[in-house]
Amino acid sequence: MMKRIFLCFLILMLVTACQPANPQADSASKDKEISTQHSAQAKEQRNSAAAEKEKNKERLPAIGASETISIQNAGDYRNYYEIYVGSFYDSDGDGSGDLNGIRQKLNYIADMGFTGIWLMPIHPSDTYHKYDVKDYYAVDGAYGSMADMEALIADCQQKNIALILDLVVNHTADDHPWFQAAADYLKKLPVDAEPVAEDCPYIDYYYFTRDSGRGRSYHPVSGSNWYYEGVFWGEMPDLNLDNPAVRQELKAVMDFWLEKGISGFRLDAVKEYHTGKTTKNIEFLNWLVRAAREKKTDVYLVGEAWSNFTEIAEYYQSGLPSLFNFALATAEGKIAQVVNGKHTAKSFAEAMVKIDKNFSAKNPDYLDALFVANHDNVRMANYFKGDVNKMKMAAGLYLTMTGVSFTYYGEEIGMVSSGTKDENKRTAMRWTENGSGQAENPEEAEEFEQTAIPVAVQEQDVDSLLRYYQKALRLRQQIPALAAGQVLVRDSYCNDQVAVIDKSWQNQKITVAYNISANPQVVDFSGESQNPAQIGDYLTITSTDLPSWQGGKLNLPPYSIVVLDWE
Repeated sequence: MMKRIFLCFLILMLVTACQPANPQADSASKDKEISTQHSAQAKEQRNSAAAEKEKNKERLPAIGASETISIQNAGDYRNYYEIYVGSFYDSDGDGSGDLNGIRQKLNYIADMGFTGIWLMPIHPSDTYHKYDVKDYYAVDGAYGSMADMEALIADCQQKNIALILDLVVNHTADDHPWFQAAADYLKKLPVDAEPVAEDCPYIDYYYFTRDSGRGRSYHPVSGSNWYYEGVFWGEMPDLNLDNPAVRQELKAVMDFWLEKGISGFRLDAVKEYHTGKTTKNIEFLNWLVRAAREKKTDVYLVGEAWSNFTEIAEYYQSGLPSLFNFALATAEGKIAQVVNGKHTAKSFAEAMVKIDKNFSAKNPDYLDALFVANHDNVRMANYFKGDVNKMKMAAGLYLTMTGVSFTYYGEEIGMVSSGTKDENKRTAMRWTENGSGQAENPEEAEEFEQTAIPVAVQEQDVDSLLRYYQKALRLRQQIPALAAGQVLVRDSYCNDQVAVIDKSWQNQKITVAYNISANPQVVDFSGESQNPAQIGDYLTITSTDLPSWQGGKLNLPPYSIVVLDWE
């Protein structure tokens, strides 16, 4: 209730400062008064942020040296776990997943081998998904309090888990105080009068027009003859990212959370900042990267450019460390196509080299963001019609690629989705057979059978999908060349079912052999003078069907990945 009262008070303050021009008033005097009010508000916000920072110095533990990592350090190649908070773990029995629920499951997350967490939006919002932000400086009450968030940050730091937040800067909610102030100003503006930014600076925070013929992406400001742009939805008005004042607001938001101790941000919908204008989007992203690094030099940023391989490469010109590699993901992506037998094993190996060549040409320090499914896609189990062996193979492929890995919660237990409705892709994580700690599904989710075996059951099964993920994630930590290595394809050993690559990082060299088929395969290395010496580790679909090395020949079980060590 107090948050609601404060938000209403803030809107009232902004609206009071955004009154329409009065032609009978002394404009010079009025400009001075408005400027003074705006400066006073800005000063008050800065003082408040400074006070909050001092308070946090006492509350939060210091960030250890392990949090400051060079781009060349293998620690940069983290394993991130994507969490939709509302469906993850309900700590207090109110039906909603929450931040304290994540805290209670941090041991699980760390034991799995995840070294980073990406939280989907946590800010106050009227929607379940919270991609329409009402207040960038607060936590939605359904998820907990700011104190809960600070405690989660502290716990993550103690476990060396990097925590990144979803940052939505393309648009706000239509009940954000900025938009409310601008809309109320326009409603009071005389019909033929032009808005004056000095009277209401928030007018220039969005795209307003009287032109009713701009198309479906423009929506009416009720009670006026004005329209505003909202590409995604009428309740998500687009921000004017060319406005220096808006950029400073967004920098202040990033600074606020970086001061809290988070490691970085996932940037939502970077292609839509200026829809259809790649060059302008890259320019804005370049500004954002530089602005974030002014506060935290090793900030991690990963962008969502939902596009083809070529366009994703272009966005690396922005200086972003990472972009999600959509060419690998979804049912039509490279990994699913390889596992389903529509593309060859050799083509998978060649794709690794192509990725590095094209992305590094745009940003030599890029870190490929690897994933197979996320909150916008159907679950990976659906790609393979519930075939656990294929799910394991797909996980093994992307978790042995070079880059930063991202795993959507529930993928490790084989959760399924239904249809294309977003809510069906974000249903409750299954922890136990009796439903302990299980959140309720999003309100608009459809009824369908969730066939995934709960965490507690899979933890007891050495051959479960969860245990496969756990081993693969841990291997990425234990073998730096696996996550960070430069790839060389061993063409003479590659065919439709088998791929062999070398990976090198600093002084470590490994060979990785893949069998993507349901049948055993043999790779004969005996004819070469220099070859790997022994099996270092492996990923197999069962704990009994193991690889073997005999007389220079490697025997690969079905759906297996073997790491070979060199002398």
